[in-house]
Amino acid sequence: MVLQTHSKPSSPPTEVVEYEFSYSRSTGEMRWRHQGQVRRCKSIAGQVWCRRADPVAGRLFLVGELSIDGDGNATVWAPDGNLLQALQDEHTAAPANARENEWADFPQDRHSKRWRLCLNRAMKTWRIRDDDVDSEKIWNTNGYRGLINIRWMDSGPHIHVTGQPRLNLRTGVVQFDG
Repeated sequence: MVLQTHSKPSSPPTEVVEYEFSYSRSTGEMRWRHQGQVRRCKSIAGQVWCRRADPVAGRLFLVGELSIDGDGNATVWAPDGNLLQALQDEHTAAPANARENEWADFPQDRHSKRWRLCLNRAMKTWRIRDDDVDSEKIWNTNGYRGLINIRWMDSGPHIHVTGQPRLNLRTGVVQFDG
């Protein structure tokens, strides 16, 4: 596994926006869509807020600042301050029927900190795989949310992240807390 270094961005990010993020099977690159514009990258590193995931369309909705250099390396920055607090409040607001112990460490039998995320197109679910343990164990989930630390992107449709995920037992969504 080779970690890529990033050259200076061709233009620094100017604002925090929500991007529609997906993998292009035809180009082998990740796409960032915002207001009709599409930007592509070959690698990603940084931290971003995942607002929701759509497994049918194969899209993640990510909030943050984005910069892509001339070599196709993307760097993302998560929102901070009041916007980050608003996203956290939106995410943790409990519905009236929420159970007290709704969250569980995921998966409960592992203490891994490195994960591989991708779409399972056939099942229309999202997958999470333990990258710390030499294991082929893959869990299907209903999506991802929260503050995600992106380490790198391989040459396929996988995003490699760090952190201890938790599973929402009611929704089946995996949450990251940065």
